[in-house]
Amino acid sequence: MARISPNGIVSISRGDSVRIPLYINDGDILSPVQHALSAADRVYFYVVLPNRPLSESAVMKTYTSADADSDGDVAAFLTSDETAKLNRPAYYYTARLDTGSSVRTFLPRTKLAVYGCDASAETDASGISSPSIPKADVGEDTDLDTLSKKVAEIETNYVKKSENTKVVSETSDDASSRYVDD
Repeated sequence: MARISPNGIVSISRGDSVRIPLYINDGDILSPVQHALSAADRVYFYVVLPNRPLSESAVMKTYTSADADSDGDVAAFLTSDETAKLNRPAYYYTARLDTGSSVRTFLPRTKLAVYGCDASAETDASGISSPSIPKADVGEDTDLDTLSKKVAEIETNYVKKSENTKVVSETSDDASSRYVDD
C-alpha cells in the first residue's frame, strides 16, 4: 500500500514500491512554471532519516532528461527492495536540481512514513546505530534464586538511599517539596 497525501506526505508499507512525482517549479507558488530538463541537468532524490545529512541517505537516486515522461515530468521510483531496507517508521525525502552551473533544492524535506517496520531495530538502512535499552548482565546460566537475590539487593540499596533523604521545606500551599540527600 502506498499513498501520497495532497501535501506530499508519502505513506508506504515496507516492501512495497511507490512512484513520487517531482515537479521542478521555475516560477513561484502563484505562477508555477515547469522547468524543462536539459541534457546537462541532474535531479538528485534522497530518502534520509530525520536530522541526518544527505550524505547519510538510505536511498539516493539520480535522474536525467532521459527519465522524463512526454510532458517533461520526472518521477522518483522506490522499488520494493529499496523500501524493504527502510526499517524505521519515519524518513524524509527531498530533491535537488543540478543544472551544471548551480544546485538548488526544489523539494523541501517531506515526510515518508514506513509501515510494517521494527522500530526497535538496532541499526537503520544506512547502518546507523540507534539507542537501545541496556540489558542487565546476569549471565546466561543464572538461576532464579540468584536473580531474586540481585533484585532484593537492588531494592535494599534503594530503600537505604530513600531513608537518607529528608524534607528540607514543605508548605501546604506548595505542591512541590524540596528534597536533599545527607
